[in-house]
Amino acid sequence: MPERRPEFHSARPRCTARARLLPAAVLITLATGALARTAGAEAGRALGASADSVTRATWTLSNGTRVVAQHIPRGFGISISVGYPGGSDQDPAGRGGLAALLAELEFMSAAGDVPERTRREMTSLRPLGADVHVGECFTLFTEVANRAQFYGVLHQVVTRMRGVQVTPGGVTAALATVRGHYHDQYLGAPDLALYNQMRDRATGLDDAALRQLATVAGLEKLTAKDLAPQVAKAFPSNRAVIAIAGNLDGMDVRAALEHELTGVAGGPPGALPPARRLQPFSLGTTRAGLARPIGGIGIFAPAFTDSTHPAFFLAALIVGAQGNTQWGDPVPPMTSRFQYSVIEDPDLMRLYPPMTLQDRTPEAVAQSFTSTLGRQDNLVVQDDIMEQLRYGVEWLIGGRLNDAVLNHMRTDGLSLILLSTNIAERELRGGEAFWSVYRARAEKVGVPDLVWWLAYMSDPKLEARLVFVPPEATKPAGH
Repeated sequence: MPERRPEFHSARPRCTARARLLPAAVLITLATGALARTAGAEAGRALGASADSVTRATWTLSNGTRVVAQHIPRGFGISISVGYPGGSDQDPAGRGGLAALLAELEFMSAAGDVPERTRREMTSLRPLGADVHVGECFTLFTEVANRAQFYGVLHQVVTRMRGVQVTPGGVTAALATVRGHYHDQYLGAPDLALYNQMRDRATGLDDAALRQLATVAGLEKLTAKDLAPQVAKAFPSNRAVIAIAGNLDGMDVRAALEHELTGVAGGPPGALPPARRLQPFSLGTTRAGLARPIGGIGIFAPAFTDSTHPAFFLAALIVGAQGNTQWGDPVPPMTSRFQYSVIEDPDLMRLYPPMTLQDRTPEAVAQSFTSTLGRQDNLVVQDDIMEQLRYGVEWLIGGRLNDAVLNHMRTDGLSLILLSTNIAERELRGGEAFWSVYRARAEKVGVPDLVWWLAYMSDPKLEARLVFVPPEATKPAGH
């Protein structure tokens, strides 16, 4: 993976490079077949003494805070993530972007002996990367340190958990950042707008609501006095989880956390707030700046806690892989044929079938899907391909890290951020008690199960269809 500048994400996650990293990581894992060594029984050793194995340990601190740590041998960085329940789906009507604004203030404001910081400063303060990640129902803050910086960065992370000081200048800077991100999501690259609007419109947002969201107009009059109590309420220390991933060889993580969290209220994070309900729709809308139509189809997944969801997850990956093969490379401005994040957005799988210059209706994009993938009478997936697929994505749902992914975690800051936030997100979504059952169910999925899901995915009552078309004046001659 090429070296990248650190990125800091304060708006909803689907606008970010991090969101795009997940499908790439999935494709990378599919190409490898060697197992990384694991030694779960020896996890404690890896967190306080030398160890050459990938290990993970979970424990509860004396104050009640839940911690998950994963040791990556021979890595050069350590990623620290703090996660909280609550995200963009909890934004009040007319104040879209509020969760992102509160998160930006939590991450950038002064706290205790830690000074206020700016986006520009973060490039030098955290050269290995940092991330403010606001999902639909959780929010995560991540900072990556090298081994020499670890204890100092950990101190600063925990200091912010104790509370921050919101200032008028900080509000101005935070609002500018959030405004810029939402502009990029909805008024920038068409493929990002298509991705975002597919879910937004399925939750009931209309054109007027989307225009307000794109400009975060409902946030403009909020002051530091308004926002300070909301920041404290959104990120209470007694609902936080901490995930630490990286080279922990010789690090006494437990002792460091016990010391830093002395006097900090802790406890289990509790249940995540429910995501907004999705409703089917079929819509074509004009978008300026396009030279050709683009469109996508969203498939509503069964309930995440339903026993059938692991089968849907694997079926989605199979269909996505076949879409990539049969549809060929996406035509600009599209950059993907398939997007699905089982943890971040488990309710909606997205596909982007090819469209001709004449295709200007949502029915056309649905037909493109069903004519190539959605109505196959027989899905042929060899057993070894199924096993390779399971192995390739196992780490995403709490299983083994394979060698290809492990090598990226050792050398790439963004990949390490992806790992620690993935760990924190899993802990927020039920912890290992839930995910061990999920993995066991995924292991039992066979090809007949996948064939059944093809009919499920072709049901219009479970679809969100959205097409962006150029203005009439830009239609090609003769069309």
